[in-house]
Amino acid sequence: MMYLTLVCVALLTLHSHSFIFQTHTYRGKGKGLTAIPAIHSTCYSIDLSMNAIKKVPKNSFRNQTKCTQIYLCKNLISIIEPDAFCGVKHLNTLLLGDNKLTVLESGIFAGINNLKILDLKMNNLSTLSEELFSDLHWTLTLIMSSKNLEKKGSDNPWNCQSLCWLQEEMKAGEVKFWVSGGHTYKPLCADGTNWNELNCGKYVRCPFHRVAVGHL
Repeated sequence: MMYLTLVCVALLTLHSHSFIFQTHTYRGKGKGLTAIPAIHSTCYSIDLSMNAIKKVPKNSFRNQTKCTQIYLCKNLISIIEPDAFCGVKHLNTLLLGDNKLTVLESGIFAGINNLKILDLKMNNLSTLSEELFSDLHWTLTLIMSSKNLEKKGSDNPWNCQSLCWLQEEMKAGEVKFWVSGGHTYKPLCADGTNWNELNCGKYVRCPFHRVAVGHL
């Protein structure tokens, strides 16, 4: 009986340590960081929000093979280099809201096949490339604007006519907008056009490239 008790205690201790390992988070929020720091590869969540980071260089997270969430919101990021998130193969949530981004180059999401939530609100973006999300395996949920519509000039000045491809991907069920509290975080068109009334005419859709889950 004593032996069984000791075995049970040992298993519970191992399970507890395993749980801590599985939920390990890098907490760099509001630490005054000006660059992406070196982070241990065991992290499942990385919070670098509310800092003064200006650039996300190539291979910034290449060792984060277990990471599923990266929070970079509320920084000063104006540049994200291609392959910045290369190696983060399990990343499903990426928050880039409230930064200084004016463009997202094709290739910055290369290798992020499992991305499901992307926050882009409160930047200075006017358009997105159709090739930007070509490697995704799942439906992507986008946060394109802030809920506070009173803060004019502080959100993305979207050229909605250039996002007709996005409208088609929505119709096909490949993309959707974040909905919370009855509010849909869709693009706010710079010319005042309502996204739901956007007239794209005849548009030839080039479907996202998908890989069957069974082949992953």
